Formats: sequence, C-alpha cells, structure tokens
Amino acid sequence: MGFKMKRIRNLYFHGNRNLKMVALTFDDGPCKETNEVLRLLKREKVKATFFVLGKKIEGNEEIIKRIINEKHELGNHGYSHKSLIFRSNKFIFEEIKKCDDLLLKKFKIGTNLFRPPYFNFGLNALVVTYGLKKKVIFCDVSSKDWKLKDVDFVAERVLKMVKPGSIINLHDYLENIGPNKNIVKITEKIICGLKQRRYKFVTVSKLLNFKIS
Repeated sequence: MGFKMKRIRNLYFHGNRNLKMVALTFDDGPCKETNEVLRLLKREKVKATFFVLGKKIEGNEEIIKRIINEKHELGNHGYSHKSLIFRSNKFIFEEIKKCDDLLLKKFKIGTNLFRPPYFNFGLNALVVTYGLKKKVIFCDVSSKDWKLKDVDFVAERVLKMVKPGSIINLHDYLENIGPNKNIVKITEKIICGLKQRRYKFVTVSKLLNFKIS
C-alpha cells in the first residue's frame, strides 16, 4: 500500500506500532473456502475480520452465522465489488447501504467497518463514508494473493512486511476468479510465522481500539 500514516480522518491503515498485535482480514467472501479458513482459525485460536460482499450473502448465510458465532468480526465490502472511483454519491451510498441492510435483515448485526473494493477511494467516497460514520479500513500489508500464485512466496511476502499493528489483507474469495484455493495454506504459514515472533492476532476493531456498532 505504501501508506506510513496510521490514520487520515476516518481512513485507517494500521494500528499501534508499539504493540505486537496484527489483524488478519479476508475480502470478497463468503464462499466455501471461508469454512476452511474458519476451521483453521478455530484450531489456531485466532480471531479475524471478514469484509463480506453483499451479493455473496444470499446462499451463504450459514457461513456468516458461523463467523458471528465463532466471535470473528464482520465488515462491509460493498454490495457488488464495483470500484467507487468516479462514482456518484448516490451510487456509493447504495453500494454500502445495500450490504448493511442485508446484514441487519438476515443476522440483526451492524458494522461500522467498511473496506472499498480494490482499495479504490476518492472524494465522493470519503464524503459518503464520513456521513455514514464508517471506519474505512485499508491495510499496510497487501498479500497480493489475488495475483501471486505461489503459496510460499505469498506467505513470505506477508511475513517480511508485517510490523506491530499491521492490518493484513487476504482473500477467501477472488472476485472474477472464484474461491481462493490457496488461502488456507497461505494463512496457516502466516499464522505459524507470526506466532513464532510472538504476535497476537486480534480483530480490526480491537487493533484500532474502537467498537463495532
């Protein structure tokens, strides 16, 4: 990502650099691979944050219930995964609100966390998310697991980039590609490497010290 600052207004890039905590985040799901990720996280006693797409909620309700029941955290990744650059305020508002409404209707849960698709973000998105009181979650460690295919290479890339307070970007689903078949192996290697360095895994809200609404 290249961002060195912790926060700009309601945009967040990482947590406290003095605490050995990191947040694993998963984008574009849920999908069948999400269940395998959840199985790994449970075994390793690790909590994570899942930025879900509104269009993938229908038909995957049981997976989201599992995310909630196993005390992980949900974030909004928009409804359709369309870029928010050069979009109207109305379009951006509807993309965010539609996902929020589905989470509230189906699971009676809200989230103040939002991650823009492709990390594409402009002035209109800033205005809309601020008005919706969203915490916009970027990252300081991009795994590029959507682009890089070698499991060891992706895991090593992440481990080299991690610092205290890092927000790590991973994908359980790859938009326009399908379920990320490598995500469990990648995540397992990352968890193993960071546990050896005595890092603690927390949700984004805990890392950034604010509550999910």
